[in-house]
Amino acid sequence: MNDPHTPPLVPGGIPPYIICVDLRDQVACVVGGGRVAAHKVEALLECGAIVHVIAESLCDALAARRDEPALAGRLIWHEGPYRGQMPRSRIVIACTDDRQVNRRVRDDCRAAGTLCNVVDDPELCDFIVPAVRQRGRVRIAVSTGGASPTMAGALADQALKSVDPAAADLADLLAAVRLEVQKQIGDTARRKAFFGELCGAESLRVLKESGTDGWRQWFQRRLAEYR
Repeated sequence: MNDPHTPPLVPGGIPPYIICVDLRDQVACVVGGGRVAAHKVEALLECGAIVHVIAESLCDALAARRDEPALAGRLIWHEGPYRGQMPRSRIVIACTDDRQVNRRVRDDCRAAGTLCNVVDDPELCDFIVPAVRQRGRVRIAVSTGGASPTMAGALADQALKSVDPAAADLADLLAAVRLEVQKQIGDTARRKAFFGELCGAESLRVLKESGTDGWRQWFQRRLAEYR
């Protein structure tokens, strides 16, 4: 039950819309060059983004990454304080230690129609980055709406423990057969039911006991029954 004396983190108490954004070869901007910025840059690079960093100086971790030949053209440093020189970006993360600078970044993003996250300042955020844990293709994201990143991280750790390690392999197989299922089963309800079976306990059991080849044989038998 919500505490009536606790102000909502989102105006009007409306929850944020949670999505996964494809940032492959898209420009993202990080304003700030410290350790927090390094963590944000690393996460963006892992997602395939082209990352621009605006900062007067870079921490050792960021400086080392910037000098890697493999990141030439994918990690670009704009040396100097933020004065509105933001490249056109898909998303922006502000993580300086100056709230006024962070607010200006957010305001500039609003004017440009760009989503902005201000680290540790939910009131200035257009989006909140959840705590993420990953096992292969399976990613678990937990958010407390900015109330407690520490709690979100602890809950994400707990959730990951409940995921069978074989689920990552199953996710790979499901990605491989998805188009075949869509082509073979025209009825929407039957297709949905079959996908539900493929994600279920029996499917996981077959994979763990019979391996990939055994699972594919089981899949073909079940597919024939759903056609």
